[in-house]
Amino acid sequence: MANESSRILVIEPDASLRGTLERTLRARGGAVVSCAPEAALETLRHFRPGLVLVAADSLGGALPGALAELSPAPTVVALVNEGPAAALPGATGTVAHPLTASRLDAAIESALGVGKGGTVRPREG
Repeated sequence: MANESSRILVIEPDASLRGTLERTLRARGGAVVSCAPEAALETLRHFRPGLVLVAADSLGGALPGALAELSPAPTVVALVNEGPAAALPGATGTVAHPLTASRLDAAIESALGVGKGGTVRPREG
């Protein structure tokens, strides 16, 4: 993965999926931290990610503002339940379930290569 993604934060309410994502990303190298949405703001006080993977339904409240205030601002990829979603606040791109390692890798690589507001359309896999 690109150097910018060496510090990854996973924000996901489902503990099982959160653990799977963390293990999958950690196996590819870099520092990976995961948390439930209610712990995201506290986690951001102690961990400065270059990339954030976040459940789309968790991109509300104070989270987009907190991410935007980080310097440099991290790349944000929203995990969505279906198909490419409409632009989500603060998200550079999206990746739809079902998540596979190849789709996740494609989404991360694409998001790191597009400007803010782009939509990630990962390869099928």
